[in-house]
Amino acid sequence: MASSVTCIDSLVWTYTSFGNQACGGPVGFIAYSTSINVELFIKKIEEHRIGEQEFNKKWGIISTCSIPPQPNGIICKDGNPVFEY
Repeated sequence: MASSVTCIDSLVWTYTSFGNQACGGPVGFIAYSTSINVELFIKKIEEHRIGEQEFNKKWGIISTCSIPPQPNGIICKDGNPVFEY
């Protein structure tokens, strides 16, 4: 869903965190256009987060506990969203 739209105008793009590290916190960030079905997209991101959390707990997964940097914004480059830091 996130890559279903070509990035032309960065003003209609935003981002959210995704995933669940074993020690807590997100795995990273994903950009998406506000022109998609945002409600469904966020629901899928949340389902993935919960699934990853359950998987980590069930299998005793460990992680580096590193904190991914939060983007300051998004620019469009060659039709793709690119995070600015």
